[in-house]
Amino acid sequence: MNELNEYYESVLKKEQALSRYSTIDPMQDIEINIKDTMRPVRLPTHKIHKKKAHDEEATCAKYNDGGSLLFTGGGDGLVRVWDPVSGLEKQTLRGANQAILDLDVSPGTELIAAGCVDNKVIVW
Repeated sequence: MNELNEYYESVLKKEQALSRYSTIDPMQDIEINIKDTMRPVRLPTHKIHKKKAHDEEATCAKYNDGGSLLFTGGGDGLVRVWDPVSGLEKQTLRGANQAILDLDVSPGTELIAAGCVDNKVIVW
C-alpha cells in the first residue's frame, strides 16, 4: 500500500510541475456535455453488395471523400476502384509487385497511394 501511495504522490508532483506551464489545472475535472457533441448516425441495416474483389485476399478498403468511389487493395498487388452503389468495378490500378497492405486517397481523389509488402509506396 505504501508503494501505491508513493507512486500516487510522484504522479501528483509531476502533474503540479506541468500545471505551471498550462492554463488548465490537470487535476481539475472537465465536464463535457456528451449530448451536445454526439450526432445521431444512421447505420446500414443490410448488405448491398458482396463480391470477389481480388484474386487473393482483400487487405484494405477506403472511400474517397464524397463516398462516390471505393478503393480496395489486395494480396494480388492490385488496387481496384469501385462504384459502391452499383458494385461495378470502374478501374484497376497496377504497379505493385506484391500485396497491398494499406491505401489512402487524397482530397479530391487526384492521387492514390498504396503501401506494399515489399516496403514500397506506389502513387497513382
